[in-house]
Amino acid sequence: MEQCAAVNHSVALSRKRKSANEQETEEPSVRNRAVRRLMTALDMPRLAASSVTNPAAEETLLLSELGLTDELLAEDQFGDTYMGTWAGKHVAVKVYNLREDGSVAAYKREKMAYKGLKSLQGVAIPYFLRSGLLAHSAAPVIVSSMRG
Repeated sequence: MEQCAAVNHSVALSRKRKSANEQETEEPSVRNRAVRRLMTALDMPRLAASSVTNPAAEETLLLSELGLTDELLAEDQFGDTYMGTWAGKHVAVKVYNLREDGSVAAYKREKMAYKGLKSLQGVAIPYFLRSGLLAHSAAPVIVSSMRG
């Protein structure tokens, strides 16, 4: 419940940041779907930890560190990418959905790709900032810069 409260608080803060004059460009149904998908991903049971080959080797990340918002940046077969803040900067946070077969393998491939493409980070692809497992659900996440 604390994690859900943290997400709801983060969502409320992100909405307050919008100026009163700014028009909402997304339809409410799109925003609601993003919130539902995020809450589903964050509500995964800890059984997910056993899916990662060596969970002890993964960094544990707290929701409060990632400043997740309900702004859905992208979605794919294995997870969704949301706007967040980390170290005072806007970041993209990909939350892998462990209910999808192959999501752990996709997480590992993406981490390896970032490591193999270091020379392109910040030029052609976003900077890889960190990765790990969410403390309460063990869902894998990758945090990257917003720009390549």
